[in-house]
Amino acid sequence: MTELKPIIVYEDRVNIKKELKYLDAVILPHCPEIQRKFESLCLGEISNNYLNDILYNSCTEIEKELIVKIKSEIDDQHLLDVALNRGGVAVQKLRKSASILLDECNNKGIQSLLCYLSISENGNIVFSAQSKEELKESYRQYVQTPIGISRRQLHERAVKALNEFKKSMGNVDVLEYFDIDVNDNIMPVPVIYEEPDIIITDPSNVVEKSLENHELLS
Repeated sequence: MTELKPIIVYEDRVNIKKELKYLDAVILPHCPEIQRKFESLCLGEISNNYLNDILYNSCTEIEKELIVKIKSEIDDQHLLDVALNRGGVAVQKLRKSASILLDECNNKGIQSLLCYLSISENGNIVFSAQSKEELKESYRQYVQTPIGISRRQLHERAVKALNEFKKSMGNVDVLEYFDIDVNDNIMPVPVIYEEPDIIITDPSNVVEKSLENHELLS
């Protein structure tokens, strides 16, 4: 049995474009500074776990890890106190850089877009191609069931036929050329196809109209 491929029936391109612009113009410009502040802590390369801690947890786990690291490297109490103080200041600078981004996102109502940030293979904060596709997917609607796909295909064929009919008839309101019969079926209304702007509602009027046009041409 042939596997049916889902069909996109709707894509909100307006919101996709708007949110891509927010990511590129508002969010990403803050990321290099946040990364530099993190790297100053000497905890190694930034990771997605670290990034999530910065964005969603006020650097709580980073601060704990930094304290453990400092304590494991320094025995002298005085030097330890100095190092812990410096470490605390560095974490506060990281929080400050992150808060500037978070405040701007809150003000613009785009906090949800932060989830599309990730760490690249090169160790940088990025908005990856995969994340871009995930954002687009969030604004797409698919039809996936056999009956749904069949109806979509019928719908598309009907649209194609209507467009061909409209093109042939000229500048007219296509919907005026259809009616519903007693069995709830769509049917064409009577039309003088040689003069497609004439819909037959009263045969005597049609005859008079045709005679008028004939006299004008004579």
